[in-house]
Amino acid sequence: MKVRTQFKNMTVKEQALFSDYLDKKTDQIAGLLTHFPEDAVTLETRAEKFEKHDAFDVDMTLHMPSKTIKAKEASHAITKAIDLSKDRLVSQIKKTLDTRKHSSITRRSTEEVAVSEELIESFEVV
Repeated sequence: MKVRTQFKNMTVKEQALFSDYLDKKTDQIAGLLTHFPEDAVTLETRAEKFEKHDAFDVDMTLHMPSKTIKAKEASHAITKAIDLSKDRLVSQIKKTLDTRKHSSITRRSTEEVAVSEELIESFEVV
């Protein structure tokens, strides 16, 4: 999984803290996407600091071959904003993968029914 990061209104120290903490948290996201090729998935993160409110806004966008998922959270602590955004992204990934799994099972069962009907027709009693 490729990770791209953009910063806005953040000091170098805050950028380093964000990057280090994000590296620790992306393992859970990458673990859910093992069936995709490594270079087919891209995580874009944008971090912005609001000086007036002393808050951080973290926006994560995950580009997969089949879908794009976004999660955006804000908090007064940068680590909490990353955690909240990552948790929202993980829940959306799980929901997407679960939906895809069920749709393939449904598709497969209808194909099996069609094949079994063909077999029944081919074994007519003579």
